[in-house]
Amino acid sequence: MGKRSVNAPDGLTITVPDGPVSIGSGVPGDPINGRLGVVTVPGERAALTATWVATMSAAAGTCTGTVNHSVA
Repeated sequence: MGKRSVNAPDGLTITVPDGPVSIGSGVPGDPINGRLGVVTVPGERAALTATWVATMSAAAGTCTGTVNHSVA
C-alpha cells in the first residue's frame, strides 16, 4: 500500500495510507466511523513536546445505486 502526502506551511507534512480503505457500512443518513490506518504528521514545531491529532471528515458524498463508492 502506498502513501499520500500533503505539505503545509512551516515544514508540516501529513501522510496517510493510499486507498482504497474500507471504513464499513451503514444506513443512509447515519455516520460511519472507521480507521484509515497510520497517519503521520512530522514537524519541527515544539519537537520535544509535539502531540498531533489527525481528523478526517467527508460530508459531501452521496451514495446511491451500487455497493462500492468513493468519497473524495
